[in-house]
Amino acid sequence: MCMCARVCVNAMVGGGEEDDDGDSSVGGSSAAGGRDIGYLIDRIYSYLGHDRPIPLKSHSRGVVALRKACQSEQTVEQEGATKLVFVVLALLRRVISVHGVTTPEEAILNPDDESVIEAVAFQRTLMLTFLLIARVDANSVVRHGDDNDSGDEDDDEDCVSSTTCLWQHLSKASKKRSRDEDSNDDANAGDAGVEASEPVLLTALEKMDQDKRELDDLIMLGWNMNPCSSTWNALLHSPQALAREHLARGGRVVRRGQFHHHVGLLDELALRFARATTESFQTKFLCPKNDDDILSLHASGIDVNSEESTTKLQTLALNADSESGMVTYRDLLCSFLLPTTFIGKRRVLLLDRESSTRATREFAHIVALSHDSAMAGISAAFGSNNELKSTCALLAGLAMLTTNKDQDMLRRSHAFGGVVQLPFLETKPPENGMRIVLLPARRTWVTYSLDHRGAPVVHVAKRGFEGLCLSALVLLS
Repeated sequence: MCMCARVCVNAMVGGGEEDDDGDSSVGGSSAAGGRDIGYLIDRIYSYLGHDRPIPLKSHSRGVVALRKACQSEQTVEQEGATKLVFVVLALLRRVISVHGVTTPEEAILNPDDESVIEAVAFQRTLMLTFLLIARVDANSVVRHGDDNDSGDEDDDEDCVSSTTCLWQHLSKASKKRSRDEDSNDDANAGDAGVEASEPVLLTALEKMDQDKRELDDLIMLGWNMNPCSSTWNALLHSPQALAREHLARGGRVVRRGQFHHHVGLLDELALRFARATTESFQTKFLCPKNDDDILSLHASGIDVNSEESTTKLQTLALNADSESGMVTYRDLLCSFLLPTTFIGKRRVLLLDRESSTRATREFAHIVALSHDSAMAGISAAFGSNNELKSTCALLAGLAMLTTNKDQDMLRRSHAFGGVVQLPFLETKPPENGMRIVLLPARRTWVTYSLDHRGAPVVHVAKRGFEGLCLSALVLLS
């Protein structure tokens, strides 16, 4: 284990390290090493809350300050809490740029990979920062008498629906409407004097056929273009709501003093909190208004429905008319249709072999539909008038332009070279040029670049398939 990782582990268990003021504090001594917590947070922010290279000594000092702050019982001001959130976001960006989020299994398989070792070290620092934020939040809850923790909640249980897929959120799918239709059918049957029958137990084959019919209905839906349209599921699982939920779960672990028994859970909660907060900030800065399209002067002069634009888009999609392109299209379609909790986040275009095998076993109807659609050809998918298939065909074409086409490299190279950001991808963005991002909370495609100060300049912010088409045309131009 490298020195960075060892420092983080020592901090987790309360080991002593010396900071640059010569203030050595061994676990069990004064709560914050005699320092005001505001001072410690300023040090944490100065060492870790930026995108510049972090020397080993600065990382070590930042972690020492984190440990001391975690031991303090002092109240944290709003400014201090905000700085800690910015540190979490900076650490997530650093983990992604160094190697990407690394699982314990990957770390074990690559013990000598410097990028993996460094990513693991910064992930642990990210978790420690989240632990401090959760402690601050937990103390605030207790102080204001809002602690409703009964001790019976299962914090290992996922707070996100395990069955909802990305396309259900982006499309016109409405579970409420389906329930209303079922209720109407039941009422009509009651009026006719027909007694409700017992639930029918389906065989495995009948269940698969039913799942496939429901899936066929789902993929036929188009993008939801109504800015005012929302569901309870969308509200409950908005980036802000998810960030609050993950923080609350972390706070419950803090109040119970169960750090060492829940290191894995805290790691996962820290990543989820950082990702949800990142998406929340991204939505706020790139698409502040929910009901307005944003078009630059150049973008407003492009007619997506013109013959020239149609030809360009068809040519772009046909870049994926190869074996590698069809495999990419298949896995992109799967990623839109598989449950979000199953898909998670990945760095590469293709699903790993373990996920593919598990998807085939647990969601055979989705894998079969995606495979059949890919075998029908990219041209058929793009010209099918099916917005989901056309979306995936266009994305597959973009992928072939921005990612190494060799299938082995597709499983290792960063998806889209970081140019396109999707909810199920987590890649390092390119240093220069335009980027395309899908914001699920707004159901909007945004094309943006960064100015000389690093501030985003939005060129396109538009909903639906037309938003993707316009973004692709602006990117190509």
